[in-house]
Amino acid sequence: MKKFFIFIVPSALFIIQMLFSLPQVASWLGITALQTQLIIVFVIVSLFIINQIWSVYLPFRRFHVFDRTKLSLLDKEFDDLSEKYRETGFDLRANVMLVKRTFLIRKEPKPKNPNKNKLSFLAKRFYFFWASSNMQYHEDRNLHLTVNQGVCGEAYRDGGIKTADLTVEAPATYNLCQKQLEQTKSVKFVLSCPICEMNYESFRLKDKPIGVVNFDSRSEGSEVLINNHDYLRDLTSRIQAFSNLCSQII
Repeated sequence: MKKFFIFIVPSALFIIQMLFSLPQVASWLGITALQTQLIIVFVIVSLFIINQIWSVYLPFRRFHVFDRTKLSLLDKEFDDLSEKYRETGFDLRANVMLVKRTFLIRKEPKPKNPNKNKLSFLAKRFYFFWASSNMQYHEDRNLHLTVNQGVCGEAYRDGGIKTADLTVEAPATYNLCQKQLEQTKSVKFVLSCPICEMNYESFRLKDKPIGVVNFDSRSEGSEVLINNHDYLRDLTSRIQAFSNLCSQII
């Protein structure tokens, strides 16, 4: 029914108005008087405005309100999730990074030398959609990465969950430049999970990633969360559920 009012009614009103504006049609219908034509125009325009308000503006307003609550929903979901880890002494952080293609020239580090850069055209890069409140004043809050960099880049490209113990693995192996290495030097581990696009007709996830969820921590000893099998299994299930939530609301 909504499709009828959104697509059919405006088109029908437009066609009717066009037909009534033709002198031959107006003469055939006996509505040549200016006053009658003005009344018809007023009625058609009024119906069009009412239809647009009901079928377009009001749904858009409700969607806009929901769109503004997305971040609050993620805040609440993560606060409930991270409480368990705060009790064990680990300050878990999280962020959601979405992918977009930039048409500007991007500088990426050369794989074998992070101090030298190479030029990249039309590169896909991550941008922060949301970050947990405990990341707000950290130096990596505005970290700039392309999809060829970091643990998140691996998760996005491979379409699967990726982990990295940065107390053992050298961050430079993830194709980071010197500035990025400085920004992430306090991170102990990273767990990244791709966010897949939602098919809203079947309400199933597509295979195409649109971004990633990252869990990490700067707490000493927090790497145990990915090195211990039980901890990792629990954290993996939680990040997958968080990713599914993101797929539904983004």
